[in-house]
Amino acid sequence: METRVLELEIITPVHVGSHEGKFSSYDYAISGGNLYVIHQGKLADFLATRGKVEEFTRVVERQGNRFDIGDFLDRLRVTEEELESISRYRIAADERAGIRELQPHIRDASGRDYLPGSSIKGAMRTACTYVFLKVMREERPEDFREVVKAIENNIKPGSRERGRQSKNLFDNLNKQFLQKFNLPGFLDRKNNQPRHGPNTDVLRCLRVTDAYPVQSEVAAVNARVLDKGPDQKLEEESPLYIEAVTSGTYRFEVTWDEWLADRLLEENRRRVDAGRLLYPRGISDVLEACRAFVEDQIAWEEDFFKGCINADGLRRSVADLRGRANFRLGWGSGLVGASISMLLPEELKDKIRNRFFPKYDKRVRDFPKSRRVAYQGRVPLALMGFCRLREVVPR
Repeated sequence: METRVLELEIITPVHVGSHEGKFSSYDYAISGGNLYVIHQGKLADFLATRGKVEEFTRVVERQGNRFDIGDFLDRLRVTEEELESISRYRIAADERAGIRELQPHIRDASGRDYLPGSSIKGAMRTACTYVFLKVMREERPEDFREVVKAIENNIKPGSRERGRQSKNLFDNLNKQFLQKFNLPGFLDRKNNQPRHGPNTDVLRCLRVTDAYPVQSEVAAVNARVLDKGPDQKLEEESPLYIEAVTSGTYRFEVTWDEWLADRLLEENRRRVDAGRLLYPRGISDVLEACRAFVEDQIAWEEDFFKGCINADGLRRSVADLRGRANFRLGWGSGLVGASISMLLPEELKDKIRNRFFPKYDKRVRDFPKSRRVAYQGRVPLALMGFCRLREVVPR
C-alpha cells in the first residue's frame, strides 16, 4: 500500500451541500456578526425556563412563513451567550445581508464541518478522465471522435427526462475507460465472459478518507450567478446564500492499493499500453491529473472573462490562481469543473446547449455562459472551489 497524508488549503470559498436542505428564518438567528443555527431541543428547553412556550406557539401560528426566530429572540432580549447555548453551531455572517434562506455545508454528527472523501475522490476521478481524454484527443483523434459520438448518442431529443439525461451525459465515460478492466475469475455466469462494473474500476485502488480541518473559517457567503449577455456584460441573478469554507486547511489520507493495481495491469496490459483504458500508476499520477485539469480551467476562465466588459476584478482574481490552485472541489464549478466539457467540439456543445438549456440565448457563443461567483458585499470576489493540495511530509 502507498499511503500519503495530504493537506487541502482553501483558496476560494468551497461549499459541499448537506442532506439537510435549506435553512429558513425558522432555523437561525443573526447577531454580532455571527449566524447561529438553532438547536430545536435546546430552544424548547430555553423557552420553557422563560415561560415563553405558549407565546412562541402563538407567534409562529400568526406569522407562518414570515416568522423569524431571530426577531422573536431579540424581543426576549436574548444575549449572545444565550444564543450560543441554544445553537448547534455558529458561522460568520453579515447582519445587513438580509439572508432569508441558507444552504448548509455538510457537517458530521457532532456538527463539525468537513470535506467528504467521496467528494474529493469524485473530483480526482473527473480530473483523471479529463487528462486521459485530452491526450486521446491530441494523439488519437479518431478514437476521440468515437467518444464524441457516444456522448451525442446520450442526447435524446424529445425525452421528458431532460434533467436526468443532463446528469448522466458523461457517465458512460467512466464505464468505458475506468470500469472495463478484466479481473481473474470475475465472469458473467451466463456466457462466461469478463464482467465489468464498480468492482473492475481502476479507481478502486484509490481510497480517500474524509478531510477534517486543521483550522477553518465557515461563513454565510453570497454566491450569485453571473450570466454573460450578448453585449458581453455580466448580469447578476438573484443571490443565493450558502455556508462555505472561506479559509483554512483540511487534512486527509490517500491510499493506493498497489497489489490490486498490479493485478489490473497484468490482466489488461495490452489495452492499457494501447491507451484503451485509463490507468493511473499511483497517487502521483492522480495528483498530476488534478493539477493539469485545474490549470486548463484557469486558462478557460481567463478566456471567458477576457471577453467581458465589466469583469476586471474577476479577471485579476482568476489570474491570481495561477501557480497557487491545483485542485477544485464542491458546488459552483459548473460543467467546466465537473466534466470534460472543455474538450468537446463546438458543434457538440451547441447540441448540449440546445437540448438541456432551451432558454439559452443563442447569440452568446460561450458555453457554459454563466458562472457562480462568491461576492463580498456588492463586489464579485472569486469563482468557487479552488484549493491547493500538498503532501504532509513526516518530520
